[in-house]
Amino acid sequence: MAMTSIGTVVFHYWNSGVFLADQETLDTGSLLLCEFYNNGGLRASARVWPMFTEDLYNFIVGLGKPVSSLIKHNGWINANALTVFW
Repeated sequence: MAMTSIGTVVFHYWNSGVFLADQETLDTGSLLLCEFYNNGGLRASARVWPMFTEDLYNFIVGLGKPVSSLIKHNGWINANALTVFW
C-alpha cells in the first residue's frame, strides 16, 4: 500500500494476496485472504485455515497465480465465506 503526493491510497498488490487477521479470525481460527484492486476496492476474499497458508503462498508468489482465481476455482478454500467481484 502506498500514498500518492495528493493523498490517494494505492494498493500495489497487482496479482498478490494479503492475509488478514480480524476478530472473526480470533473467534474461528480462519484467516481472511484478500485481493485488492489498485484503487483499494476488494476483488476477492475468502476465509482459509492457517494450515493452507504455505500452499497458498507458494501458488501466489511462487507460481504467480492470482488470488481471485484460487478462490474461485479451488474447493479447499472455505466457499462459505467466498466473495469474488469482477
